Formats: sequence, structure tokens, C-alpha cells
Amino acid sequence: MLSPLSDVVDAAPPPPAASISICSEQNLEITVSKSCLEVLTNLSKAFRLAVKEGPKVKELEGSPYQIVNQSGIKVVLLLKDTNFTVALIFPIIDLLA
Repeated sequence: MLSPLSDVVDAAPPPPAASISICSEQNLEITVSKSCLEVLTNLSKAFRLAVKEGPKVKELEGSPYQIVNQSGIKVVLLLKDTNFTVALIFPIIDLLA
């Protein structure tokens, strides 16, 4: 639609970069203060930067899982048909034998 005072086309505002949806089945009174908006703005900036950087990959030394059984009860791991591999770092001692 053209403004009567100029030849510039009035455009709709761009969609928001982020939105927050709040739903409640009961009456919900909420106050959004200037501080709350600042915190949300800072969180969105930090999140945007983290997404741009991508996930941080940490190189693990050894197996990412370690099972320490101190219960005195024998534990059996069912690893058949899984992508887990067993790496023996420590000698296995069967305390119940």
C-alpha cells in the first residue's frame, strides 16, 4: 500500500528473530521487566554464538564409559548386537569366585 505522503511502499515488519510461547491451563500472571528482557536478549545472543561455533568435540583418552561395581553383586553387561566395544584396561578380578 502506498503512503499518501510518499512513493515508499509500506512493508510489514520483519518476523522476530526469536519468540517465547507461554501456555497455561490456569490463570497466569506474568510480569516482563526491562531486566528480564535484557537477560533474554543476552541468552539469545549467547545461544546464537554457540550455534554458529558448532559443537565442541573433546578428545577422550580411553573408553568414555567405566563401570565400577562395588556392590558385591556380579554384574553382566549384555553388549551383543550393539556398537559397544570392550577395552580391558584393568585386570578383571572375580570377587565372587
